[in-house]
This record gives sequence, C-alpha cells and structure tokens, in this order.
Amino acid sequence: MFAAVYNGNGRPVDRRALAGAGLTVDGPADAVELAFVQSTVSATDDWRGIQSLGPLWIVGRLRLDGAASDGVLVLQAYEKWGDAFVDHLAGDFAFVLWDGRRRRLLAARDRLGVRALFHAEAGGSLLLSDSLDWIAAHEATDSALDPRWVADFLTIGHSRDFESTVWRGVKRLAPAHLLEAGAVQTASRRYWRLELG
Repeated sequence: MFAAVYNGNGRPVDRRALAGAGLTVDGPADAVELAFVQSTVSATDDWRGIQSLGPLWIVGRLRLDGAASDGVLVLQAYEKWGDAFVDHLAGDFAFVLWDGRRRRLLAARDRLGVRALFHAEAGGSLLLSDSLDWIAAHEATDSALDPRWVADFLTIGHSRDFESTVWRGVKRLAPAHLLEAGAVQTASRRYWRLELG
C-alpha cells in the first residue's frame, strides 16, 4: 500500500498521525504540506516505495522495463520530458510524484489500468492511494455508500461510471490519466488513447 496526503493551501500535514503499524511516512523536508506513506510489507517483483532525486519525490508501485530503479526511471523521465514523461513510460504503474520546484503533485495510472489509484478530498486535504480502504478509513472522508454505484453493482455487476467507487467521496483515477494538484486546483487529463485501425 502507498499513499500521499497533500494540502494545496500550504497547511502542514501531521506526519505523526499518519504513522501506524507497518507504515513508513516520509517526504521532502521543505514541503510541509505533503506526506508520503508506504506499507513496510515486503514487495513483490515490482518496485514499491519512496524515492527522491533532488527536488523530485515519488511514491508508488511500478513495474517498468529498465535497468535502474523504476522509481528513479520515472523521476529521470520527468526531468527529461516534463509533463510528457508519461508518454514514455512502458509498464504497469500507479504513483504520486512531487515536483518541489513547481510545487505541484502529479499522480498517474498506467495505460491499461493494471494498477489501481484512488483519490478523495477530505477535510481540505487531497488523499491519494492504491488502497481504497486506506482512503475510506480517513476520518474526514465522505465514506457514505454511493447509491448509484450500489444500484449498478446489484443490477449489472459493475458500475457504469468508471471513476465511481462504493464510497461516495472516493473516486478512482481512470487508466491512462494524469491527475495534477497545485495550490489553485486539481484536474485530471487523459494522456494516452488506444488507436484502433
């Protein structure tokens, strides 16, 4: 499990409150409005963790085709190509990247949606995680059931709205999407489309 808590208004994140059994909390010292969380459970064959490269930080789960650490590869791709870096990533991934120079947070999901990534606005904070349960358990999250999601699930076995989850206040980032959060706004955009024919 990995997660990020971001306060776009600059309010400090209480990192001690996020620490718990089996969790590590870290992040850039000069970004009090941000905290990265990861479980200390041993990883599988993919890269998971928290990595930094100067003012750039990443937390996530990644499996890319490269010789260096997959976390470092993503940070190097971002340094080289800027916002177009996701166009150059091949593999399956869900991650949150902090750009300390531009004071913004980017979250991305792989093209086919192999890895999950959820997000919610809760108590003035943006919560991002690959764990739906972790976000729903946050005290400020709207964890009421989403009646439309429940109705879809009971009638057709899945939700017709891909971004919806069982919890009204928690959304799923769609595959091949990049979410950007800064001091002013949070927005997502599609970065890739499957071309047929």
